[in-house]
Amino acid sequence: MTNTDTRPETTPQVPPQARPVPPPKVRRRPVGILLAVLLAAAGAVGAGVAWSATSNAEVVLVAEQTIPRGTVIGAEDLRRVRVRAESGLDAISGDAATTVVGKRAALDISAGSSISPDAVTDAVVPAAGQSIVAVPLTTEPGTPLVSGDKVRVVITPTTPDAEPGGLPTFADGEVVTAHVDPASKQTVVDVLLPHDDALTLTGGLATGTAQLILDSREVG
Repeated sequence: MTNTDTRPETTPQVPPQARPVPPPKVRRRPVGILLAVLLAAAGAVGAGVAWSATSNAEVVLVAEQTIPRGTVIGAEDLRRVRVRAESGLDAISGDAATTVVGKRAALDISAGSSISPDAVTDAVVPAAGQSIVAVPLTTEPGTPLVSGDKVRVVITPTTPDAEPGGLPTFADGEVVTAHVDPASKQTVVDVLLPHDDALTLTGGLATGTAQLILDSREVG
């Protein structure tokens, strides 16, 4: 007789269902929030300032390169820049470039400087019957010379056989510009004067030295 052991049935153990873990709470730091607000405000202020600067600006003409007096102005000599409208700069508007091209520089215009209405002219310098003579000065005048000054160029002979006494050779002229010669370090003044006086003055400079007498600047 066979004994059959009856084993009790075992129920497999089912692990308890895992409970969902809630996500960690993000703690917002007041300092971080304040910093973000401040950055946003600063960006808004910066944008407002940029917009204000753009809306209160105007475009003017400046010299792309140095334009010597008497030179015909070309389009390549000009560029447009934006400046503050309240700057009070007396400059030709950037929209008027076509009215400047083809005219002549009435005075030396340095590279980067604005171009004012009186810096351009239709006149040719020197005009017919006039000449410009470069006059090196042995003594600089105490008053700085400017374009348009009325002067007398006085020649003092330096040759030993020059007769003393009498009036020295001189010529009436008008200052075009003044600059320092890089080689001699002397002040050189470009003087506009009649054609015949230019010949006499040049001959005197070959045998003497020059000085300038500044005449009255009073107008009228």
